[in-house]
Amino acid sequence: MTVSVVDVEANAQGAVRIADDGPPIPETEIDVLQEDVETSSTFHGTGVGLWVMQWGVESLGGVLSFEETAPRGNVVSISLPKATEPPSGDE
Repeated sequence: MTVSVVDVEANAQGAVRIADDGPPIPETEIDVLQEDVETSSTFHGTGVGLWVMQWGVESLGGVLSFEETAPRGNVVSISLPKATEPPSGDE
């Protein structure tokens, strides 16, 4: 597994990319995260892990995305807006 942090100056975003060489994440697990997809008792994900990740990332103004890599593997990217000021440390 590889974890990298990418600084994207053009759109004031930072990204964390997690890459593995495991089996592909099933499309049904990703599809149910889309707003225009309605879940039902016969069409839903198998757990809440990806939903919780998406909720957390979106609540911070970010984007969660998924890619498959060849010949085998996945890349999960978490893009978040950069902080405008560093934390003060007085909290």
